[in-house]
Amino acid sequence: PFLYFITVGYALGIGVPILVSLYVYNTRSASPPLMLSNVHSGLAVLWALRSALFFLYREYVNWPQLHDKVVEVNKMARHRSKVFSWLFYSFLYVALASPCVFRLEAATAVPWGTFGKISIALQAIGILVESIADHQKSTFKSLPGNRNQWCNRGLWKWSTHPNYLGETVFWVGTYCGGLSCFSNKKSQWAVSTLGIVFILWVIRGATLSLGQKHYRKYGYNAKFVEFRRKHRILGPVPGMK
Repeated sequence: PFLYFITVGYALGIGVPILVSLYVYNTRSASPPLMLSNVHSGLAVLWALRSALFFLYREYVNWPQLHDKVVEVNKMARHRSKVFSWLFYSFLYVALASPCVFRLEAATAVPWGTFGKISIALQAIGILVESIADHQKSTFKSLPGNRNQWCNRGLWKWSTHPNYLGETVFWVGTYCGGLSCFSNKKSQWAVSTLGIVFILWVIRGATLSLGQKHYRKYGYNAKFVEFRRKHRILGPVPGMK
């Protein structure tokens, strides 16, 4: 289906090329990558696997009605639109994966340093936050009577969109992990930067759209309105009473 290209395809379109690159550079290269370069790419593959499984679980187990929507949208989408979207997103998924590939390609030529290690830590923190947030919301929504209720459990008590916060931290860490190996190669800078700008733009658009949708859906709930007044994606607004 058409929408799979921006859900399951989003995860696999990034994870599979990185996994292949890990194999090739570690088995076919005369100078194998540094251990931390493998960790950098390995975390991206882990993110992709977790995301793909979550998308499938959400559609077929936790929220079966979503599958009906996916089928309906696929029937409505025109063939030309599908082809354009596939080509457009394929390029952008390559751009998102590029910091990992460029790091593996650099092999031992570029050390990681403190900044690089912090970037890897950001990747791990981002995956953890996103995973916990998705699990907490899925568990809440699966309880009887909660499908159309506002989730304010766990991380959702502190952030309006903790899942997108985690995804943002992960991608910033992935991008920053490749910065030092770009050197003076303008093409690498351009491709990787295009990827991070794109995903941050998408996440911002998604949070704004969901915020409006949530107001329409939960606006009757005074506690929800008060929460949204005092919180943003990064957490509580300082000084807000």
